[in-house]
Amino acid sequence: MPSAAVEWANWQDGIFSMKYRGGDAYDYFDVPKEVWLQYRHAGSKGQFINWVIKPNYRYSKRVHH
Repeated sequence: MPSAAVEWANWQDGIFSMKYRGGDAYDYFDVPKEVWLQYRHAGSKGQFINWVIKPNYRYSKRVHH
């Protein structure tokens, strides 16, 4: 399902990477595959990130080169 807030997101080897539309991109660490699958089925991607991902996982802002 497309998102109004999230331009793209992917998951590989426990790293959940995402970019906000017109905004910054982040990597969240140690995210289980089950959480990625929940995200994929979430009705609101932005809300899922705000409520589930942000408060529970370490992250770093991606630097654009």
